Amino acid sequence: MATAVVVDVGAEVSVPEDTAIARLPRHFASLQALREGIRRAVAPFGAVEHFDESAVEDEQGWRFLWDAADMAEVKRGVCGAWWDDWAGGEQPLLLIRGEDSPLIPPAHGADMLRRRANTELVTIEGAGHDLHLTHPDRFAAVVRRFLDELTG
Repeated sequence: MATAVVVDVGAEVSVPEDTAIARLPRHFASLQALREGIRRAVAPFGAVEHFDESAVEDEQGWRFLWDAADMAEVKRGVCGAWWDDWAGGEQPLLLIRGEDSPLIPPAHGADMLRRRANTELVTIEGAGHDLHLTHPDRFAAVVRRFLDELTG
């Protein structure tokens, strides 16, 4: 049986320009300095750990593998209203949102649930956008329960 899990992305996406990320220096003196810079840039939206995967050290210090301008372009590409795509499937779908994430406000989550049959909405309390990193046990339990109920 086909199924899907959607994590903290709405059917309408409006991502503000990452001016704080765009102002980050290309290199940092230490990994701690890199983490502090990204913490200031993404707080309270995301988790610093989300960015650790792309932190590398080279001869000039610590940097990210991505370029801020490229990241901004990718984010602009996902902006828009995706309601036809959202409502287009019939498979069971689990939509998980972080209670404190700005990407799926409560009213938008309720609208998503109303517009697509066979959908379950779960809100993880106290979580932001990177809920799989900040609340991994709760996240895993929600997904596990959903899949167990399908297989039965």
